[in-house]
Amino acid sequence: MAFDWTPVEEGESLNASNLDTKFSGVTSEINDLEQFSIAPRSLHQPHLPSLVPSSGSATVGAATHTYSNVYPGWDDNTYTSSSASSATGWTVVTDGTSALHIVLTGDPVDLSDDQVAGVLVLANVQITNFVRTSGYADNSFAVFKIQAYVPATSTTPGGWVSRRQSERYYDADTQDGTISTPNVPAQKDVSLRTFFRHGDIRSHGDQITLVRLVVSVVDADAAASIGDPVVTLQHGNISAVAFYGGMTES
Repeated sequence: MAFDWTPVEEGESLNASNLDTKFSGVTSEINDLEQFSIAPRSLHQPHLPSLVPSSGSATVGAATHTYSNVYPGWDDNTYTSSSASSATGWTVVTDGTSALHIVLTGDPVDLSDDQVAGVLVLANVQITNFVRTSGYADNSFAVFKIQAYVPATSTTPGGWVSRRQSERYYDADTQDGTISTPNVPAQKDVSLRTFFRHGDIRSHGDQITLVRLVVSVVDADAAASIGDPVVTLQHGNISAVAFYGGMTES
């Protein structure tokens, strides 16, 4: 590819201004070079930037962990650090050593930038059992959802934000579907997928710096005569990837 370089004429005086004009023209042409004009692997480094400005992942292992904390309600982001039945709110999935909690690394993810499409989050966790401390857990549900942390600004409050569409409900199984029969050991893989766009976080701020998977339990047969439902989890993972790309919000 040829560049329009104007040579220095004999006798022409050289100064910073006219040299800057000449080199600026070459710079513009190089920067406007189309991707397909360069043969693959002909440059020492990528000519185009990565489409992923930031990302992160986390896992929990084979150790089992249990949860009885009470579901706070639809579109309620109340959080609790306790997984006991006396606590109401969401709590992060953790095996006591690791948690399904991500710190995004790389460039800050500013979703107000029209060149940032959003943040894709993928999470999985395995249910290994779902029973009551006494009686049977029919009509009880383990609930999971994905939350993103939005830092506060001078004009927005920040905080943890959820996509309501990411909530997933898994019920306890009994031998014939009635409360009078024992629970069947659960072996279920819970899969959650969601995509955060600027409209999902705008009321709290513009950036996403953290992502986590949280859990709570719905007890639809709550009564003093039966025990609390307890869901047991193990083997989980969560990943988040921010993407550059144009998006049109309706």
